[in-house]
Amino acid sequence: MELVDKKVNVKGASIRYIEQGQGEPFVLLHGSSYTADTWNGIGTLDAISKAGMRGIAVDYPGFGKSEKLDIGPGEFVLGFLESMRIKHTALLGASMGGHIALDFAVEHADMLDGLVLVGAVGVEDYRSRLGAISNKQVLLIWGDSDDVSPKSNYETMIDACPLSKFMNLGHRHACYRDDSVSFNNAVAEFARSIKRQ
Repeated sequence: MELVDKKVNVKGASIRYIEQGQGEPFVLLHGSSYTADTWNGIGTLDAISKAGMRGIAVDYPGFGKSEKLDIGPGEFVLGFLESMRIKHTALLGASMGGHIALDFAVEHADMLDGLVLVGAVGVEDYRSRLGAISNKQVLLIWGDSDDVSPKSNYETMIDACPLSKFMNLGHRHACYRDDSVSFNNAVAEFARSIKRQ
């Protein structure tokens, strides 16, 4: 499937995204040291596309080629989805992107098809609200030597979300860069498991 590079207006700001594939949407949110291009560079968009979903990686406001936008993280995701005319989606968030994904998920669980968190930060901030996604399929991927996001973050998710699955992958915080093949295989398997029939 061909990769498409576009921009969309979100609450007055030009937001850049890249997408690949067709089918149900799967939105990817990057960490603070990366951009949407990361998910293309390591092959995640391609893996999602081959799993039969529409992979969409977005440059968060103020990162990559997206303009700055002074709104909350969950509000941004909602605005992006509305601008893209997406009514429900799976989300993947790494590090900062995991925080962004959770901020949206706990407020708009009805729009969430599934959630992948990769070394997500700020999980404790949402402990009291995680019940909203307790019935959702969640995949948790952490490096075994992550020095940014402690294991208490994924333990909190496991406790709150009975359907969650956990896997150690690689070593560092950006564990998907240690073993992108295994990472993409896990994400693709998750994508296949949540595809709406």
